[in-house]
Amino acid sequence: MIQEANANNRLPNVTYKVNPAEVIPAADKSVQLIAASQAAHWFDLKKFYAEGNRVLCPSGVMALFGYEFPKLRVNEQDGEKNRLLKKALDDLYKVDLHNCWAAERKLVDRRYENFVIPYENFVRNDNFYHELETNVSDIGNYVLTWSGYQKYCKNHGDKEGKTLITKFQNR
Repeated sequence: MIQEANANNRLPNVTYKVNPAEVIPAADKSVQLIAASQAAHWFDLKKFYAEGNRVLCPSGVMALFGYEFPKLRVNEQDGEKNRLLKKALDDLYKVDLHNCWAAERKLVDRRYENFVIPYENFVRNDNFYHELETNVSDIGNYVLTWSGYQKYCKNHGDKEGKTLITKFQNR
């Protein structure tokens, strides 16, 4: 991913890097934007914020963002199909993968609401959303990216993981 971003970068003043959040390889006061998507729950926040303070230039921005558990609907008119799809995904997440989620996942499920932001001037905006058309196969592929699913496969094997996805897709 990072190689692709750098290979396609056409802006000489933009650099893409991957590194631990608590050790940013940049000079003091030299960074305009620090962005972390669906990741802050894994950070040592005290060290991360200190590192952000070190590298961000005046008026620099630290953007922490994530996404909620998907809200799926088959269509506007079919409430029963929507209910069944929601139940199938909820069961996969909350029942089948219940013991596979790291404790930090609760921070995401609670929308980072207990995060302490140590800046006077910060904005929390929960009004962004993304709506897209998808299908059950795509949702199954999305589940493959979940850390809970990855842990399930590590504990039970890839074959059992695929069985879970098939079970979800067939409901």
